[in-house]
Amino acid sequence: MKKSAAGKPIIQKIYRHKEKIGEALPTALILILIILLVKQCESTQLDKLEITRLENNNIALQDTIRNYVSEDGLNTGEIRALNLKVDELNDSLDYEKSKPPVTITEYKVQIQEKIVEVPELIVLTDTLHDTVYRERGYTHLICVQSDTVYDKSLRTMDITIPASIGDSLTLGPAEIDLYQNIWLRTSIYQDRKTKEVFMRAETDYPNVVFNQGKGILVQDDKGLRQLMRQSRRTFGIGIQTGVGITTTGQGRHYIGVGIHYSPKFLQW
Repeated sequence: MKKSAAGKPIIQKIYRHKEKIGEALPTALILILIILLVKQCESTQLDKLEITRLENNNIALQDTIRNYVSEDGLNTGEIRALNLKVDELNDSLDYEKSKPPVTITEYKVQIQEKIVEVPELIVLTDTLHDTVYRERGYTHLICVQSDTVYDKSLRTMDITIPASIGDSLTLGPAEIDLYQNIWLRTSIYQDRKTKEVFMRAETDYPNVVFNQGKGILVQDDKGLRQLMRQSRRTFGIGIQTGVGITTTGQGRHYIGVGIHYSPKFLQW
């Protein structure tokens, strides 16, 4: 029976370098142990982050919004926000699969204003504008005008009430023109130390109360990256650069323009 000669050169090389292999083996084992330790630490850290995320969401589901005035003088509403993964969004929101959201905010506001202005009594004349009221038997107009500008918001109000003043006062239907340009800012932020997530809504408009609020931070996890990767294109046109091997076996740097193909499983 013939012995296989294919494995002899490999065995002979290993035998000749057994001392060097023996010297490198402890180093290789140490490197393997270090890699395993790093992977274990990463796994433990991920487990801790997941526990923190679940605890945050449990509190967010039971939290109620808090209203206060910030140091900048802004009416502010704040509530604990949810930290969800992409596959958990189906219970909270319908979204286009190729365009997953990053943050989601919802809120309701209550505005209760008490506006005090001095009305002006105007006698109707024979002008074209006043003729319409005079034909209806009115003699005067009661007018209230107010223009209020805040830091970033404003309110304009114009009230006109036709009146007939004689032995008694008769009032007609009031015309109220109210224009409000209300500045609002919403944000979702995460505490770097505790990883707690909050939703905050702010405005400089007075007498605003945020009575409901909901915020969602979409976690940048494997599911989100997979969805984003699925929306990428595999073919494209662009400038390419790199290092290649010539026909003579020499390495050479190159720059070119062309069509490239990149399978999605190789994208990151």
